[in-house]
Amino acid sequence: MDINIDANAARGLRAAAGALPMGRASARGPAFDAAILAAEHEASPDGILVVDALGEIISFNHKFIEMWRIPENLVATRIDHDVLDAVISRVVDETIFSARIAHLYRNPDEYSVDVILLKDGRTFQRYTSPMAVDDRYVGRVWFFQDITAFKQAEQTIREDETRFRAMVDQELAGVLILSAEGNLLYVNPRFCAMLGYASEDVIGRSAADFLTGDGAANVLDRIRGIMSGAEKSAQVVASVLRKDGTMIPFLGHGARIIYEGKPAAIWVALDVSELKQAQNSLLRLNRVLKTLSAGNMALVRATTEDDLLHNMCKAVIDVGGYRLCWIGFAERDKGKTVRPVAWSGTDGAYIESLAINWDGDARGQGPTGAAIRNGVPEIVQNIATDPAMAPWRKEALARGIGSSIALPLLDGSRTFGSLTIHAAEPDAFDPDEVKLLVELAGDLSYGVISLRARTAQEESAERLRRSLQATVLAIANTLEQRDPYTAGHQREVARLAVAMAGEMGVPEDEVEGIYLAGVVHDIGKIQVPAEILAKPGKLSKLEYQIVQAHAQAGYDIIKGVEFPWPVASMIQQHHERMDGAGYPLGLKADQILLGAKIIAVADVVQAMTAHRPYRAALGLDAALAEIEAGRGSHFYPPAVDACIALFRLKGFTLKESAAS
Repeated sequence: MDINIDANAARGLRAAAGALPMGRASARGPAFDAAILAAEHEASPDGILVVDALGEIISFNHKFIEMWRIPENLVATRIDHDVLDAVISRVVDETIFSARIAHLYRNPDEYSVDVILLKDGRTFQRYTSPMAVDDRYVGRVWFFQDITAFKQAEQTIREDETRFRAMVDQELAGVLILSAEGNLLYVNPRFCAMLGYASEDVIGRSAADFLTGDGAANVLDRIRGIMSGAEKSAQVVASVLRKDGTMIPFLGHGARIIYEGKPAAIWVALDVSELKQAQNSLLRLNRVLKTLSAGNMALVRATTEDDLLHNMCKAVIDVGGYRLCWIGFAERDKGKTVRPVAWSGTDGAYIESLAINWDGDARGQGPTGAAIRNGVPEIVQNIATDPAMAPWRKEALARGIGSSIALPLLDGSRTFGSLTIHAAEPDAFDPDEVKLLVELAGDLSYGVISLRARTAQEESAERLRRSLQATVLAIANTLEQRDPYTAGHQREVARLAVAMAGEMGVPEDEVEGIYLAGVVHDIGKIQVPAEILAKPGKLSKLEYQIVQAHAQAGYDIIKGVEFPWPVASMIQQHHERMDGAGYPLGLKADQILLGAKIIAVADVVQAMTAHRPYRAALGLDAALAEIEAGRGSHFYPPAVDACIALFRLKGFTLKESAAS
């Protein structure tokens, strides 16, 4: 190195100084002081290098050798420029490092502190100061500290801060850092958006500037609690003042941190108004889902249209929690009035007083009239301000109604009415709720249409049933006019068969079929000559066969008539017997229809208790004895038991005037 110092003067000073630091006085001699100095150097945690005024190395401690990784051969053989060259070779920027050393030798009074980056990635801090004896410069001492770990930690801190900022800048919640005094040190973009400010407008200001009421004092108290260590974390709810003057509620959670080397509090803030809106929306959806479920239950259970309409309104109020619900039908009269047919949540007088139409005039501009007229849902989100509600506003507000929705009831493309629902609060009907209420109105429409169709079908069936009965009775009357001896026989058999079927628990619908079969069970006798039917004496074999043919003949006459029941087959089988001894088919047991089994017993009992042309009445006891004797072999046991129970236990009687 080009140091350019007087070499002779430097060597003389080197011998005299004994490598003492500047300002140190020798009290016991150079040798003693040098020994003390060497011991101190070896105990130092820093690497130490001592050079004379010429730059010649006087000494270095073991820490210096270790830090600079000086080869063993240099340390063992000599102390000269080779050691310094080895040091320089390990520095990243050798030229600047060497120039700095030369500069310090030219300026013996200068102190210096700088940082050196080594090629192996380590970082040293270098400190050097001049040495003097009797105020004369004799050399320089160098101290080296390994600050690699510190620099790495410093870099990690910088990287962590970068990551922190990148993370919180993208955070969906508001993030802010407050000083111990409650001033804003940092805010993320989301918090600025919540307040409507730019970050430069809030940094440095007190958090109290944006808080109102008791919330401000509470937040500041919690900050002090966190900063003092009294609280590890804190949670507060407060109202924040936005730049536009509006207030929003927020939920904040805070904890203590170190920010830029000082204690601080970090807070995560959530706009609770959005959460409350979501909660309210969820509550409304839950409400309408329950209403939809209850409405569907009313639909399933309804037996009449009136039941369905009233139970639907009741479900909307009791389950849905709405203020008022009513259903109106669109009349096709001159005034196009809306006729209330069901309601819940108020009295009928109020509903009648609404006097709504769907014509389009002032009383047709409300949601109900418009929904019927247009065939789409109509919503009034604020009764107090909507012009269409002028005719009804005063009474509606007096009853605590804030908003309304009218849902058309549709039969294909035709609107026949409206389901109108009123809520207590304004803005009660959001799109999701409307969608479900439309479904409810659709279900109600379906229910009304289905019940009307079912009613029409039932009325048609009833007309058909009455027509069938009239036809059958006309046929029976025709037979009885031809054969006066059997007058009333068929009707009495039918009456007894119906009573027996009821005693046996036969379904009501099947009982009606048994009745019709009983009324005309002997219709086939119309083909039997009158003289045979009225013959007072015993019938010949041929005559008896002609009479027996009436069962098949009756079947042939009736089989072309479409009954809901097997009437023709019951007529054909009413003389069949359980053991197969009957006629005309010789059927047994389960091959015989239940109705035919019942009519068979009733026919025998009625015939034996009535007068015949060829004999007098045998009486009830003989008739019951006859069926009891044939129980199981000829007659169906449950039918026999039912018949006997009717007469002996329940006082059933037959008309004595009936004959067979």
